[in-house]
Amino acid sequence: MRISRHYFIDATFHHPPEYSQLLLIMYIDKIKNLKIPSLYILMNGKNEDLYDNVFNSVINIITQNRSYELEINTIETDAETALINSIKKFFSNTKRISCLFHYKQAIIRNIRHMVHLINLIKMISKKY
Repeated sequence: MRISRHYFIDATFHHPPEYSQLLLIMYIDKIKNLKIPSLYILMNGKNEDLYDNVFNSVINIITQNRSYELEINTIETDAETALINSIKKFFSNTKRISCLFHYKQAIIRNIRHMVHLINLIKMISKKY
């Protein structure tokens, strides 16, 4: 049996109080255009060592069962440096792509920030 070749990995900050994040790994079915949650991991931080421990554990669990073939072509993530670095270590032959949703969010945030700065500059320039 082959495990999905395309995954989406993201962390959320809506979590139980004793944890700082929930790491979500989703299988991507490109034919049906679906993202299906396949693994939820509660973490007490978000640094490279913690991600390394998670990926090491997940790989060990999957590869212990010889009926599964771990062959990952792409992993989609946001721009979190610690997560990206860990993915590069454990999945060096896998293509990492940026999440379009998070990219759009960053653009909108930057535009709002720029509009705010422009309005601030206009307000200050009217005073002088």
